[in-house]
Amino acid sequence: MMRPVLKLVPLLVLYVVVVLLTMPDGFVGDEARYYGFAQNLLQGHYSPPEEINLASGPGYSLFLAPFVLMRLPVQALRMLNPLLLFGAVLCFHRALRLYISPGKSAGFAFLFGLYPLFIRDVRYLITESFVSLLVCALLLEYCLAARSGFKDWRHIVACGLLLGWLTLTKVLFGYLIVISLIILAVVWLVKRQLSAVRTGVALLIALAVCVPYLTYTYALTGKVFYWSAYGGAHIYWMSCAKYGDCYGSTYGELFEYEVPEPVMERHGPFLSTTAGMNQVERDEAFKAEAMKNIRESPKTYIANWFYNTSRMFFGFPYAYTEQKISTLGKTFPNAFLVTLGMLCVYPAIVGRRRIPVEVFYMLGIALMGIGAGTFVFAVTRYLEPFVPFVVFWILMTLTQAMKIEVLRGVGGGGGGDAAAG
Repeated sequence: MMRPVLKLVPLLVLYVVVVLLTMPDGFVGDEARYYGFAQNLLQGHYSPPEEINLASGPGYSLFLAPFVLMRLPVQALRMLNPLLLFGAVLCFHRALRLYISPGKSAGFAFLFGLYPLFIRDVRYLITESFVSLLVCALLLEYCLAARSGFKDWRHIVACGLLLGWLTLTKVLFGYLIVISLIILAVVWLVKRQLSAVRTGVALLIALAVCVPYLTYTYALTGKVFYWSAYGGAHIYWMSCAKYGDCYGSTYGELFEYEVPEPVMERHGPFLSTTAGMNQVERDEAFKAEAMKNIRESPKTYIANWFYNTSRMFFGFPYAYTEQKISTLGKTFPNAFLVTLGMLCVYPAIVGRRRIPVEVFYMLGIALMGIGAGTFVFAVTRYLEPFVPFVVFWILMTLTQAMKIEVLRGVGGGGGGDAAAG
């Protein structure tokens, strides 16, 4: 009989084939930025010496740096993604294996590895495959810590280190850590749970991993707990007050992307005032203008929030963009997840004592992250870091709190006998 884990190997083959057949020739989108930051790290700095550039955290570029040092071409760097994504699937499978049978865990892990958005992004030199590995490894280590009664410090420390690297890659987790620490403090005061204390320790370790980067950003900007200089642009385009026709779509800081003429006419005057600013000053200007727009037209921001949430889950709407059949590749998988998740809410509440508490902790992180992400510009790839947590909760609900049976035979509930009589 084939070992369950060997059934997952076709996924690795699929990922390699996708990359080989569909990878672009040169840099696309954010790829050049991550590669450039990796080069900077090898030269002893992160932000370029002549300017401030903190568009993203250094986590992914730290991973790339050794391979950039070896002067591997970008095509070879992209070939790392199949290994990263397959590693994520293996970690997800191992986590499932702690709770359900080998056959079921392999089957569910295989379906998880077929998530279309994971496969879509595996061809690009962006953070998604790396983040998937970090998230699934964190999921596994946290489950192992929980299974030990939160007494095995190896898993607790591993959780902290993984979450720290994840936070350096996706800086939103920095804010989630702080919120989680506050919630765990309340939980400990009320229930005195050991799990809350040890989880809090893991969160503090994660913050400690980020201290060197936060110290660096403070030295550059003079701002405490400063993670990225790109949030202002995202919330500015989300505010879009006075204009009302961009659905919260973003065009970057200084029209980094192709811009329709109406957007250029309406936003150009403000953006031209930020052209001579450094990135941090520009970030503050964007935030100030966004707050002004929101105060003047809160209904516009609320409407854009709905558009943004739809774009995060389903890949639409975008302003001044033609309809594409490829959008369905985002809409259907996430619509299925959302529907299945909603159907699992009631069984998860009723059968909550059957579902391990650690599953709810991880679901809480996912829901906070997804919720926070809807308030600034978001696309479907911003949902991906939280998909493993949500899918794991769904699977735990289906296997631990529900029993699905197929009824055989003829229905009718005795109606035939009644009629005969």
